[in-house]
Amino acid sequence: MAASVETVSAAHNAGAIRGASILPPSASEMLGRRTTRLPAHLVAAVGCHGGAGVSTLAAQLEHVGDSGQLWPGRADEPPFAVLVARESARGLAAASLAARQYATNNAPAHVQLLGLVLVAGRKGKPTARLRRDRELLVGSGLFANVWHVAWHDFLVDTPLNELPSTGPDPAPAARRTDPRTVVAPDIAAVGQGLRDAAVAVMSGDAGTTP
Repeated sequence: MAASVETVSAAHNAGAIRGASILPPSASEMLGRRTTRLPAHLVAAVGCHGGAGVSTLAAQLEHVGDSGQLWPGRADEPPFAVLVARESARGLAAASLAARQYATNNAPAHVQLLGLVLVAGRKGKPTARLRRDRELLVGSGLFANVWHVAWHDFLVDTPLNELPSTGPDPAPAARRTDPRTVVAPDIAAVGQGLRDAAVAVMSGDAGTTP
């Protein structure tokens, strides 16, 4: 399947959405906090729901840590996090809840949310209803960035320990690549975008609210 990636800049930066006039989720809808230490990483990937694709993303991107469905709760680790959800009705709803949790100061105070990774939920184009719901979420201003990962059959069929991996500066992709040895271009682009977003926050260039 052809790879594709899209990065969308929202009206708010990674920190500006906090404190906005948004209702928090109920306590039962909120993600918990992880207190165990992750292996060395720059960005913690947080699943908005089970099966979002966090483990696969972390296995392929060397600077991304697998935080499961938990916010990174340790202040002695990098503060950067990205939410991950499937592009499905369930996934979009869960992403909205997690973003509202962050925006209403119910996530760990040290966390800097860089954005959202939406992973295709199936082959082919999403339905009109799903496209509408996705556009509403992306345009909500809850995310500084939204990255999209296409459907890849290879990822469904391959164990995590057999997946290739890359750092934040992947080699230029050839026209045809072997998924057994080279990370798909859209996933590599997500890794590069996450690194760039983290650097922008550290340098104070993440953007400003208009």
